[in-house]
Amino acid sequence: MSLGIDGVVVLADLHWLIKESEIRCLVDAEQWASEMLFYISEDWHNSYAKHMLAQSEKAEMDYNTVEPHLAKIAVFGRALIKKREFYRATYFLKQIKDESSYDRFMYYWARYLACEYNRLETEADSIGRMEYDDSELKELHNELCLLGNDHPQYFDTFLLYILAKVRCSLKLNERAKEAFLESVSLNRAMWPSWEELVMLVDSVEEAETEAYSADGHWMYQFFKAAVLSRFQLHKNALEQYEKLSECGFPNMPYIMNHVAASLNNMQEHDMALEFFKKVRKIDPYRVEQMHLFSDSLYVRGSRSDLADLAHTFFKTHKFCWETCCIVGEFFSNYYSLRGEHEKAVVFLQRSLKLNPNNAAAWTLIGHEFMEQKNNPAACLAYRKAIEADSHDYRGWYGLGQLYDILKMPSYSLYYYQQAHKCKPDDSRMLVALGEVYVRLNQIPDAQKCFLKAYKVGDVEGTALMLLGKLYAKCNDNDQAALIYEKYLNVYGEEFMDDFNNVATCCSFLAKYYLKKGDLDTATPFAQRCLEYDITKEEGRNTLRKISQLHHRQSVLPETLVATSNTTPIIAMHPDNIQCQGIHVLPPASSTPLHGFRTPTIEEGEADMAISSDSSDVSDESSLNASY
Repeated sequence: MSLGIDGVVVLADLHWLIKESEIRCLVDAEQWASEMLFYISEDWHNSYAKHMLAQSEKAEMDYNTVEPHLAKIAVFGRALIKKREFYRATYFLKQIKDESSYDRFMYYWARYLACEYNRLETEADSIGRMEYDDSELKELHNELCLLGNDHPQYFDTFLLYILAKVRCSLKLNERAKEAFLESVSLNRAMWPSWEELVMLVDSVEEAETEAYSADGHWMYQFFKAAVLSRFQLHKNALEQYEKLSECGFPNMPYIMNHVAASLNNMQEHDMALEFFKKVRKIDPYRVEQMHLFSDSLYVRGSRSDLADLAHTFFKTHKFCWETCCIVGEFFSNYYSLRGEHEKAVVFLQRSLKLNPNNAAAWTLIGHEFMEQKNNPAACLAYRKAIEADSHDYRGWYGLGQLYDILKMPSYSLYYYQQAHKCKPDDSRMLVALGEVYVRLNQIPDAQKCFLKAYKVGDVEGTALMLLGKLYAKCNDNDQAALIYEKYLNVYGEEFMDDFNNVATCCSFLAKYYLKKGDLDTATPFAQRCLEYDITKEEGRNTLRKISQLHHRQSVLPETLVATSNTTPIIAMHPDNIQCQGIHVLPPASSTPLHGFRTPTIEEGEADMAISSDSSDVSDESSLNASY
């Protein structure tokens, strides 16, 4: 379905945003709008040129209206902001802050940047429990609120943007959201406010309300795609970006980058790498999202490419936070065996100075502290990640792993539950939950978690194995045998890196069928045990017993042999596997998958619940401890 985007409106909005952002030192907004303008289709540029031809005189006049305000003090103050001498800029711009809306914006913008710069320096330098003194920021907020009460007409889309940014820094998120919404309601082309709202909305449903989507503005469509990605609805985000590509934004690196990021989060690393490589061909020195490119390279084992990427951006973008993340991961991956985690921490801390609200960087630095066995610092880093974005599962998951290591399963259960709520269809969260439930002896809940992990697409291929071991531990050998056979059918030993699981399955099944008296089925499993060192001796013993039973049956009267037969479990269909009285496993896939299994529509697994009851594996009522 077409989004009905008007190219003339798009270009008019972009020209306005470029002009206004440039004179106000909103560098990120200016760069975003300029890039969009550069890659927009020629048809739209031609339509806009025809539209502006009749208004050429007015357009020229509009571009010159701000020049008087850039004289003397204003020009000097603007230059100081560009040089990041924010306190000096504040001192000089204070003299002219009441001259115009532009001068007022520049004064308060310089004050905000001075406060923010101090906060970044304090928080990134000492990842400890020292709190930043935000009295200066509170003073700025109070002054802006008083100005709004006395002169509400002063608050245009840009001054509202500053007010909202100050509230974000003070963690007044709801009030910040109100100010950003008012900013975009005054001018729908105010992309910086849209971008901030992505991190403030509480749900996709909220983002679809009339307050946001009133006129279906084209920037809202980009905002919606970003919100879908933030809430882990990556398939929907991909559809939204595809619609935007078809509506006049083709072959745009910004869109391709976000498509690649969504694919990375979906663990579709091969496809993600294709899109990242396309972006690098078009724009080889583009650093945005390259930290995710490095992640996909590492997962796919392209270590030489990862090293090249790290060296390239360290040379060209040494002080970009994305580069610091890439180099931090590089040191983490390549120097972990040498114990040089301090190098990774240095670059990740630099990244946090440049972008303190980056949940991914906080999570990575938490991992590094865990490697150094600095658990208090790791805990604080993960909490900072949650503070930066409570809807990002990585901070919650990191805390769950930390408390797992500390052997505090009740706490790790809580954090794994929060991670599962953020990403309910990620098998890793479900497997982690299941393992904690096993430690807490909540066996039915553990079974549900392992089963759902298999159904939603087991990324690591461990859910069935853990479930089989759980049944075996509970002496439910019939169910364990069915699970182990399902494991062998679905994954196949030729695709598994760890042959121990295959050996365990074969050993159990050989002894199980031997006990059942199904010697013909037990024999091939026992023979396969001979292929693995850990089960070779068991395989020999089982084959010896099978041989003895065959010999005994050959000399016994036929009537005695007949009465000793039992119904083998192989006669049961795999679909009959049950947990809590419910059919839980779909038919085996005809084609084994490499390393992990993705659910299919035909099997109906993607939408299946864990069980027929209404309980959820992330239900916090199952916790015995209070938090």
